[in-house]
Amino acid sequence: MGRRGLRLITLAAVPVLVLSACGNSGTSPTASSAASASSAASSGAPASATPTVAAGKTKVVWFIGLGSGSQPNQLQAETDFVNNYNNTNTDNIFLQVSIIPNANATDTLKTQIAAGKGPDIVGPVGIIGRAGFPGVFLDLTAEVASNKTDLTIYGDKLVNAFKMGSDGLIGLPYVLYPGFIFYNKDLFATQNLPALPATVGTQYNGKDWTWDTLATIAKQLTIDTKGKRSTPSLPTSGETPRHL
Repeated sequence: MGRRGLRLITLAAVPVLVLSACGNSGTSPTASSAASASSAASSGAPASATPTVAAGKTKVVWFIGLGSGSQPNQLQAETDFVNNYNNTNTDNIFLQVSIIPNANATDTLKTQIAAGKGPDIVGPVGIIGRAGFPGVFLDLTAEVASNKTDLTIYGDKLVNAFKMGSDGLIGLPYVLYPGFIFYNKDLFATQNLPALPATVGTQYNGKDWTWDTLATIAKQLTIDTKGKRSTPSLPTSGETPRHL
């Protein structure tokens, strides 16, 4: 099995597309319409309609389901995109979509790869999903350089999140989530804490605004039903239980 590269469309709390290191599958389950894909996704079975590849076209299989993408309300947009691409592109590529319910996607993809019939593109998929496939996804470093892709628009920290050990850069982000957090601003004010950052890269009380920083602040502002904090250094006298 040659290392041609499985392109990853990764999600992470950051979604992407990734490229496969396995060969193209000529037998991957596919969907040519939203109706067949929706039926398959809701029933737990892969979509089965197989569109005809026009003469002279190179088939590229796009595997959806390892992360988001197999929910019924997402299928129409995906199949519309694929149909539009195949009807309008002039690069001799025929895009074939394979939509697998998320619950079955990991086992299905592993089986396809073991049989040497893995897809060409996988995604969207997050950090947990892609972690189950070390050595499978193509390092995009050379392709980024040859296509002069500008990575500065993402920032170093975000780009580094898509580097998977010795596999290198396995994807590029196209969406981030969660996009926002609800919190009790009055609770922060009563503890003389500033409001949370609203701009990427901003520090909070002199610390980088990370999930660890958020967890520390949440602990400081949370007491249990017995009035005890996880951070006993802060006063608890006379307070009632509250949670972020």
